[in-house]
Amino acid sequence: MSEAGFEQQRCLVSAIPRFLLVVPILAFSVSLGQPLLLGSDISGLHFLQVQASALAEELLSTPSADASERETDTQRFMPIEGAAPSPKGFDAFCEDNPAQCESAGAGEFPTGMRLDVRRWAQLQKVNREVNAAINRVPDQVLYGIAEQWAFPKQGAGDCEDFALEKRRLLLALGWPMETLLVTVGVDREKRGHAVLTVVTEQGDLVLDSKSPAILPWYATPYRYTCRQSAVSPRNWVHIGDNRTTSLPTICK
Repeated sequence: MSEAGFEQQRCLVSAIPRFLLVVPILAFSVSLGQPLLLGSDISGLHFLQVQASALAEELLSTPSADASERETDTQRFMPIEGAAPSPKGFDAFCEDNPAQCESAGAGEFPTGMRLDVRRWAQLQKVNREVNAAINRVPDQVLYGIAEQWAFPKQGAGDCEDFALEKRRLLLALGWPMETLLVTVGVDREKRGHAVLTVVTEQGDLVLDSKSPAILPWYATPYRYTCRQSAVSPRNWVHIGDNRTTSLPTICK
């Protein structure tokens, strides 16, 4: 099967998942960067935690899509549209960290990892702890250059460093490399941003340095342009994200 065909297989899924009504509330509060208040005695953080718990229950109970269902809908997965150049700085990262870019084992999980309580807890823990441990510092300040892909340096890094560190920790916990894909795009201010996409049988989930919540890809406030290939993590593929218009790409 070709790389494009393999990636397309991930993107053909069944009906809109049941947690669709939960995640826009989370995405709205995250994108505003402010807590939501519910009544006089429930903080925005508590509200977010309650909604996140509801999302977890829905994710864990959402059935996986079989082959016939994947042919009818693309809601849960990022639509893939062929090969893309890698972002600036990524190739140098692979040269410095070849084990992080090897394709050994790719193809064993063509529909993603099945979420269970243990795996969901691992995603939450890694996302929360990395976000809390790393200070957001631009590459220009850390390295004196505009773009440097690396693991966090002395507790500091920018968005792709967060994503790479989360990926490294999840790999150490036994997650397959092909299910952990660094993904780039732009935010609402048209600035480049990188996240970690986790491919599960229930859909593509995003671990974001800007958010404590793990959200389905379509509920996050970004336009995604490209990500690592699940077939070969050294290569990249375009994402056909048509949810937003007039935003530039950083995969050139």
